[in-house]
Amino acid sequence: MALRSPADLERTFTELPEDTDALLLENSVVNIVAQKQLCGLANGRKLPSAGTFPDFSRSGCLVSYGENLPLIYRNAASFVDKILRDGVRPGDLPVQHPSKFELVVNLRTAKALGIPIAESFLVLADEVIE
Repeated sequence: MALRSPADLERTFTELPEDTDALLLENSVVNIVAQKQLCGLANGRKLPSAGTFPDFSRSGCLVSYGENLPLIYRNAASFVDKILRDGVRPGDLPVQHPSKFELVVNLRTAKALGIPIAESFLVLADEVIE
């Protein structure tokens, strides 16, 4: 279910099917703008939530896992440099896939939701919020 604006949050949460047991938050402008409110509403309904940017976990979601955005932007800048400075045609540049991903776990949220997080999972995290 996609949000069209942050004003739709309350209505969207009331319309969630009863059997909803978790939320996966997509990378949309609305979700990013309303991430604190989204995570708060999810936690209020005892729904584990996950996003792809670290700030989702920092805003209260249970976990986030996604590409390292600063690295993506640096790589994009090097492509722009090759195009503008060296005259390389964009079609001649190789496709690059993300090479570094970040896992952030919010233990405060896990505790509030009553979800135990295995130590073997926590050691994989780039950041643990306690």
